[in-house]
Amino acid sequence: MSTFAAAASPVPSPRWPVPEERRTVSVLFVDIVGSTALVDRLDPEDVRAVQRAYFDTVSGVLRRWNGVVEKYVGDAVMALFGARESDGFDAYRAVRAGLDIQRALDRRPLTGDVVLQVRVGVATGEAVVELPAVRDGGHGV
Repeated sequence: MSTFAAAASPVPSPRWPVPEERRTVSVLFVDIVGSTALVDRLDPEDVRAVQRAYFDTVSGVLRRWNGVVEKYVGDAVMALFGARESDGFDAYRAVRAGLDIQRALDRRPLTGDVVLQVRVGVATGEAVVELPAVRDGGHGV
């Protein structure tokens, strides 16, 4: 009978369970009204130009109000306020960001005759936040 013995190298294991915490957060959701019809009537290059202007405007406003983009889904943007850190005014900042996004898009020149109208919603409540993800900018809620 032969015996096989080899020096086993340690296998790194992720920290489990993932450190998480329950926090009160405000979620802002914004999307373009009639985006499907808009995309259908524009050339692809114009669609891309409109998307860039839209996403640049939304993300710029979110940064000013300390919001963090959680994800982009099509023409929708979901942002968090209070996931990384909270000053107690997260809901206020989310609502102000939503109003500023609407105003900024009203003033922003876009390709051709394109006028964007957006819907904005804000919800505040408890969520489980994955701490490493919100620190590093990942999807953690």
